[in-house]
Amino acid sequence: MRKNTNQTILFKEISERKPEVDFSGGEVSSDAGLLFLREKESQICIFNQVPDAIHDKRHPSYAKHQILQLLTQRVFQITSGYEDGNDSNDLKSDPILKNSCEKDDPLASQPTMCRFENAPTRTTLYRIAKVFVDAFIDSYDSPPQSLVSIYLYASHYSAPEFYDYCNRYNIKYVFGL
Repeated sequence: MRKNTNQTILFKEISERKPEVDFSGGEVSSDAGLLFLREKESQICIFNQVPDAIHDKRHPSYAKHQILQLLTQRVFQITSGYEDGNDSNDLKSDPILKNSCEKDDPLASQPTMCRFENAPTRTTLYRIAKVFVDAFIDSYDSPPQSLVSIYLYASHYSAPEFYDYCNRYNIKYVFGL
């Protein structure tokens, strides 16, 4: 006969709330996996690097949500299966999403998320891609000799910085049409 054990998984505290996960039933949410994702992100910290690549053109007095919070909310929504930005209105008060985004106040609405998603320029997308490549390279004890098989569309990446970046890290690039 199996012996039941009472296992509890603890997560970092947010605004005096301490999320716990146990396996005894109770209130159930299909989005609780976000708590695990948030914990992993707090170890990797890649979200914190991306806002530096995004030029925020909004007037500070009108911006209610910071770029990092918008990015975190959107990534967590997508990983939870809410690919459509329209879901932001329904999810802005979701307790697990708010907890994962480390916010007590309501999250961004659909119009705010739409503006955030449509704001990046090609230069911004290049800078964001550079953050991910740098994070990948930094994940090694010593930089790899070369990175092979990066496939990009030449019409999207015509910036001379791309070539300098590839040459600096000995990245082999192939352009497609």
